[in-house]
Amino acid sequence: MRGTNLRGAWLDKANLHLAILDNANLKNVQMWDTNFHKISLTKANLEYLCAVRGNFQDSFLGGAKFQNALANDCNFKEARLGFTDFKNADLRSSDFQSAYLIKTNFEETNLWRANFRKAVFEKVNFKNAFLAEANLLEVKGLTLEEISKVKTLYKAKLDSNLNDEVLQKFPKLLKNKPDFLKKKHSLAIYWMHGG
Repeated sequence: MRGTNLRGAWLDKANLHLAILDNANLKNVQMWDTNFHKISLTKANLEYLCAVRGNFQDSFLGGAKFQNALANDCNFKEARLGFTDFKNADLRSSDFQSAYLIKTNFEETNLWRANFRKAVFEKVNFKNAFLAEANLLEVKGLTLEEISKVKTLYKAKLDSNLNDEVLQKFPKLLKNKPDFLKKKHSLAIYWMHGG
């Protein structure tokens, strides 16, 4: 099923457990409660994806493009997300616990209440990302330089060493309460831009 074209498909409660959809086109796909557990979506196009409670646990998503995706409450636990691009996505309340985030792009991404507990980071781009109320406890590899580029860490949970460094060098990041309403995707606007 490599290179499959599912553009614009409706995958409500679909079960794609263990499927191989590398290089697949899933642009503008809509799905609720879809099971992508242990799927391979390497270099797949998931731009403008609309996913609520999608299960991507332990999946291979290296090089996948999730730009402008609306993916709230999704499960990315233990997923391999090397070179994955989430630019301008809305990933509120998504779970990245123990995920592998190698050169992952979260630029301008809404990660409000996202869980990164025990995630492994390497050269991740958080430029202008919203990390308010996110859980960043027990993470590995996350540097002060990477975290300093976020828009806000308001009420985020950080390990004490990193929290102290941020408080000392970038205190505004911990104090700035963001206006999340500006970052929420309206479905009408979302689909107009999705083409």
